[in-house]
This record gives sequence, structure tokens and C-alpha cells, in this order.
Amino acid sequence: MELNNTALVKGIKSGIGILLIGSCVGLIGNVSNWLIKKLNDSFYYKIDIDSKDKSYEWVMYWLSSNDSIKGSNHLSAETTYNSVGKNPRIIFVPSVGNHRILYKGRSLWVNRVRDPQFDLGSGAPFESIQLTCYKSNKNILEDLIKDAMRLSLNRDFGKTVIYMNDGGSWQRFGNPRTIRSLDSVILADDLKKTVIYDIKEFLNNEVWYRNRGIPYRRGYLLYGPPGNGKSSFITAIAGELNLDICIVSLSQKDMNDKKINQLLNNAPPKSILLIEDIDAAFNKQRKIIEESQSNNNLHSDGLTFSGLLNALDGVASQEGRLLFMTTNKLDFLDEALIRDGRVDLKLHIQNATKQQARQLFKHFYNLDNNSNAMCEKFAQNIQDYQLSMSQIQGFLLKYIHSPEGAIENINLLNPVPIN
Repeated sequence: MELNNTALVKGIKSGIGILLIGSCVGLIGNVSNWLIKKLNDSFYYKIDIDSKDKSYEWVMYWLSSNDSIKGSNHLSAETTYNSVGKNPRIIFVPSVGNHRILYKGRSLWVNRVRDPQFDLGSGAPFESIQLTCYKSNKNILEDLIKDAMRLSLNRDFGKTVIYMNDGGSWQRFGNPRTIRSLDSVILADDLKKTVIYDIKEFLNNEVWYRNRGIPYRRGYLLYGPPGNGKSSFITAIAGELNLDICIVSLSQKDMNDKKINQLLNNAPPKSILLIEDIDAAFNKQRKIIEESQSNNNLHSDGLTFSGLLNALDGVASQEGRLLFMTTNKLDFLDEALIRDGRVDLKLHIQNATKQQARQLFKHFYNLDNNSNAMCEKFAQNIQDYQLSMSQIQGFLLKYIHSPEGAIENINLLNPVPIN
């Protein structure tokens, strides 16, 4: 019995010893980490940039043009395209990990971090960049971010940036487009003035909306036969008002209610949300099918009509938003989609009038006022609302250097049905 007690005492002492050693090791480890952090705080200055912030894109673009980053042992290749998705170009940016660069003759460190968790809305990983320098050079990091901002803004100056939805997030599409002049879009009556005035009134009256508790959003529907400049008009509006365009593709296979809500509520600032051919995605027939499925308790993981409506003007909808929708078939749209409040202004873009044909002829050949008789001769052979603007332009392209040839062969320009 005494032997057993002795063994027990020894076991307790050993356990206490191990516990004390473990506690000491843990304490030493904690103290070491604390000391290292203190030393780092004393010698280094750091700035963290989250990938959801606009400055992340600026800094990544700046890094792709930094000569010293090209000497890194680990880079990521990214492909960019021009505004029509052609002419691919490769740029190199820091890959995940630590990199040393030079800026204004000083050493800086770039640490690109990728979180193992994913953004459930976009399906993309969370990322961040940590910029580090010696504490005595702390202002240099702020200068770098400002330079990155200027470089990116200069890249886009005088141009329209196009964004496309990728899952639940926005990605730049190709290179920025040269701003399209409003004069290059020929519409009937005073449609251009009407829309531009309406948008400016909206943008300049945010306080008015908020004081009256009115949702600060504006929606426009452009409808009419294809080929008459609906999309071109929106592009020109963006250029005139220095706005970007976010094209919402509802037909993507993985589009669902959650992703459309994520997209419409996280659009880049100063941008137009554009949903083209809305009738192709949601028409009356699709709504009937959807309601039938709902009544039979069938579950759908795709985009639903109610999900789209909620994203357009639900409680959590983005404020300050400009939304444009286009359709060739107004009668196909459900009234709930285009009711007042969701669509504030409906604009009928019809086939060409004589006046539009006259303006297009003059603009196409860059004619002066001395050529008005020639323009009139061409236009008098055009019947109002029989031809689309694209049909007339396609005809003129056959006589690109000969306005006389276009007039002589005007009989070949006949109304052709457009599907």
C-alpha cells in the first residue's frame, strides 16, 4: 500500500512538472510572439487593402506596371482583352505570397493573401494585399496608393469602363471604350434631351429624395424594334455623364436569386446597370410556368421572377442606382416588371423617320450644310417607320465613299423584316 502511495505521489509530481513545463513553454511562446509584434510595430508600417475595395484594383494595376515586381520569382499571369473581347494581352501581377519591390528608391514589401474561405455570393476567394515599409518611410505607402489611383483613373479618363457579371461579382470586360458621342446616335424627336435632362435631375437631387423618404433609384425602359440604337444610346449616355456600364446577364446558367441580389446591390459607383433584352429572360409565359411550379411545390435553384423584382427594388436595394432595361417586345413583359417605381420613364425607340434618314446620311458622309439638297434627295425615298436605322446604315456601308452611289441605288433599299 505504501508502495502504491509512493508511486501515486511521484505520478502527481510528474504531472505537475509536465504541466508547469507546458505552461512555461506556452508562456514563453506568447511572450515571444508579443515581443516580435512589438518589434514589428516599432520598425515597420503596414497598410492592408481588401479585394472588395476599389483601391485593391488600383494597386494591382499599378503593380503590373512596376519594373521591380517583374524580377519576382513568383508572378500570376492575367489575360486582358480589348473592348470587343479580342486582342488578348498578358499582364503580370504578384502571386500569393511575399514580394519585395522598389518605389522611389525605397524597399517595400507586398504580401498577397488569399483566404481559404470563399465569398458565398460571388464564389471567389477573399483576397487582400498588405503593403509594408520601414516606419520612417510611412508616407511612401500613402504616396504609392495615390499614384496607383491616378494611374488607373488616367487609364480610364475619357473612356467608358464596361463591367460584366461573373457569378455574383463584377469584373472589368476588356479595355475601356472610347466615349461615344451623343451626336453619333440619331433618334427621333427630343428623346436624347429628355433622358439626359431626367438623369441629371435625378443625380443632382439626392437630398430631395431622402428628405421625402423616396427610394433614391431611377429606372428606364427602352423598347421598340431591333436595330434602332437602344444599346448605342445607353453607351452614349454613359459617355456624356462620365458613367460606367454594368451589363447584367440574366441568362448565365448559375444565376439565381442570391446572385442577382448581390450584383444589383454591389454595382461599382458611378455606373449604369444595363439589362438587355429583358423579354428573353422574363416574359409573361415564363412567369406562368414559374407560378405553376411554385403551386406544385417544385424547388428551383435558378433565378425567379420574384427574386428579380426583389433585387430591383427590395428593402436592401442599392441607393443612387440608374437602371436601364431594353426590349424588342414590350407586350411580352409582365406589368409587375415595368410598373411605376421600377421603371420611371419608358421610351419608344421606333424605326427610322425621314428626318432620321436625312441626319444619318449627313453624319455618315460627314457632309456640310451645302450638301442639304443631297441629304434631302436621299431621305425623300425613305418611308417613315419602314426601315431600321441599322438597315439604312448597312446600305450606306456598301457605298462608303460615294454618297452619289447611295442615292442612285436607293431603290435597292427595301424594307426587310427583322426577327
